[in-house]
Amino acid sequence: MRGAWVTAAVPFVAAAGAFMTLHRMHGSLAEDSLYFIVGILGVGAAALGSLVAALAFDAGDYMRRAWLLQGMCYGTLVLNTLLFRSAGHASEHVLSPAAAATSGLFIIVANVASVLGNLRIARAWRVAGLDLRVPAEVRWGAAVASLALALAIVGSTLSQDAQALFGGDWGSLSSTISDLGDVITLALVAPILLTAFALRGGSLAWPWALLSLSSLGWLFYDAAGPVSSALALESAAQRPLEAALRVFACLAQLSAGLLQASVLAESEQSLPMPALRR
Repeated sequence: MRGAWVTAAVPFVAAAGAFMTLHRMHGSLAEDSLYFIVGILGVGAAALGSLVAALAFDAGDYMRRAWLLQGMCYGTLVLNTLLFRSAGHASEHVLSPAAAATSGLFIIVANVASVLGNLRIARAWRVAGLDLRVPAEVRWGAAVASLALALAIVGSTLSQDAQALFGGDWGSLSSTISDLGDVITLALVAPILLTAFALRGGSLAWPWALLSLSSLGWLFYDAAGPVSSALALESAAQRPLEAALRVFACLAQLSAGLLQASVLAESEQSLPMPALRR
């Protein structure tokens, strides 16, 4: 597909540029404003890419709903960032109790939409009747490995937030939902990767490969904090690293959406099997 390499390179270039710029601006008066701008541009781009892909499908198409749910997730994050200047793990903006509750509601909606969208994407191969050309035991092994990795990354945070919630701290509800959403989303990395592998060699390999990279970007984003702490990485590098990984995940989603729309425009086919339309 013409121009696919250029579109696929966007998240890598953007993430590298974000890291170098943010690292260079560490300690400056404009630092927090720059993180806000980078954060809103990232989730905004992901929302745009998801919407472009969704609108390229026919109404009622299986994948249209999946992309719309992804767009709803990122669109909600855009609103949350605009209203409450919450741009990720490293956000240091302090909210009032009412604002924190409203922001928490946005986070819950975004995570529910993300989980539902990723579930539809992860099972698209089964709906389409696509042969992944991978033995069932390998698929199950990959799924278990993804779940184990997700729990290793998010498990301790989930446990702490859940204990606080069950202890009567309702302020931990959004954090607990977010943690659960992260675990489920990260556990779905394996089936998305396997679908991308099965589609290799064709035009659809591009959007699915970028979807896989987006999922991996969020996985690395969630792992960045614990890994940085374990390695005693200085804050001057840790915060830009987390922001760059977030940019990578968001821009990979943008590229995936643009490439999916391009494939549909060229071939008028959503996936190899028409069973995805229902």
